[in-house]
Amino acid sequence: MAFTIPRVSFMVVLFSFLVLSIAILALKTSTLNFISANYETGGFEISLTPTPQDPRDHRTLGFLPLYLYRAPAKLAIAVGALSMLTSLAGLAFTIFFWPDGKRTYKFAPRKDLSVVYLFNALLVLIAFIYLFATHAKSAHFNALYNDPQSGFGPGSVYTGGKFDLETWVCDLTAFRGIGNQFNLYSIQCNNEAAGRWMFLSLLLLAFATPGVAFWALGKEVDSIRQGEESLRKRRAFWHSDGWEEMGDSRTHGLEGLPRERFVGAS
Repeated sequence: MAFTIPRVSFMVVLFSFLVLSIAILALKTSTLNFISANYETGGFEISLTPTPQDPRDHRTLGFLPLYLYRAPAKLAIAVGALSMLTSLAGLAFTIFFWPDGKRTYKFAPRKDLSVVYLFNALLVLIAFIYLFATHAKSAHFNALYNDPQSGFGPGSVYTGGKFDLETWVCDLTAFRGIGNQFNLYSIQCNNEAAGRWMFLSLLLLAFATPGVAFWALGKEVDSIRQGEESLRKRRAFWHSDGWEEMGDSRTHGLEGLPRERFVGAS
């Protein structure tokens, strides 16, 4: 079982695709876990203005806003899981079932694998657009906003717009009144930003994978065909009178070998 350049190239792309898929799964799962763990939390003390001497400026703010996008993270998890499964299936095919001139298939690997990975790439593109679009239209935290119904009283939640989690935690990380919640929000801010930009890398790999699959399998098929054509020509030569007509110089080293060894049924 030879590991040719096309085969190894396809394996490298698939392995990179697998690693990125797992990383995105982990980061987006942390998004939903953060939301689930903190949505019922009462809140924390926040200083809204540079004049903390005024007790009215110290108010309680809920950990999360009332309106928060969850669908982008759920879609990213679904697409990440599908990408992980397709990359694992591709690696299994590449390692154990790669065409080597001896295998036959009831399907066309070159065409079918390319179609599967192209379909997966389109799903990644949809998730990528949705993820970046919701981030772009997310509201931003405004320290001066005051809901006339709930204000910033105990157990209150922020109602001034709909947020994606990255914008919410990163806005509050940059806001100096957040106090002792800085570390928690800072870690989640970095996770959210990393997960979003990793999706760009996943998108590029998703569209590279069907192209590499088509090229790699094409190179293997061409190599197999060339080998079969060379074998056919050798068999045709040995079936002809070429054996007797080659002369001593061309048959050097072949003396004593039975002609039947080289002549077989085509």
